Amino acid sequence: VLPIKANIEDRNRTAPFPFVGNRFEFRAVGSNQNIMLPLTCIQTAYADGLQHIADLIEKKGLSVAAATAQTIKDSMRVVFNGNGYSKEWQDEAAQRGLLNLRNTPSAVDLLASKKNVELFTRHGVMSPAVVQAKQNVLFENYTNVVNLEASTMLNMLRDGVLPACTADVVASGNTKIGGALGAFADSKRALYDKLAGEASKLEQMLAKAGGDTLKDEAFQALELTKQMDSTRAVCDQV
Repeated sequence: VLPIKANIEDRNRTAPFPFVGNRFEFRAVGSNQNIMLPLTCIQTAYADGLQHIADLIEKKGLSVAAATAQTIKDSMRVVFNGNGYSKEWQDEAAQRGLLNLRNTPSAVDLLASKKNVELFTRHGVMSPAVVQAKQNVLFENYTNVVNLEASTMLNMLRDGVLPACTADVVASGNTKIGGALGAFADSKRALYDKLAGEASKLEQMLAKAGGDTLKDEAFQALELTKQMDSTRAVCDQV
């Protein structure tokens, strides 16, 4: 067996584009996502980067080494070799003026930004109308998925969890309990009431779901996920 040459450094497993010896990996696509759109965006950005380097060499007369060095220098703002999951990087990224989009609607909202539309158009990848259409599809898909999950959660609460809580209250209500056990029973009833209240808030928000635009609906769905989290937190205590 011939000796295999490889670098000895470990890859940064917290980076969206870790360098693994002889190549870069991209491992940030969600498990339920189609790779097509993320890969299209990455390849277009990659092509634009190559075009930038080519212009430095062919139009400005820089050598390959000088063009590469200049590009690395100009791009250092996005380079971070620490823990990409840490608060340290979030703070550092904010100081560098980098975006930190923490939810889907905020990310989708920037897809059709002027800078991105110009990028896709410049390379003949997508027209402005196609970019806008893809943004609309992403907004609508996010809203539909969240509303479906919220409806499912509400049905589970109505059909299973809250009836069980009610049955428990009725059963313990027929028995006189004192002391520490009595206090425990009272705390359970208070928790059940709190869960019913959170479920009611979720139901009201679902009933009011909608908006003038797909973007508005998506950001309303984002608020719905926050109420789902609050409801889930109380349910876990039960």
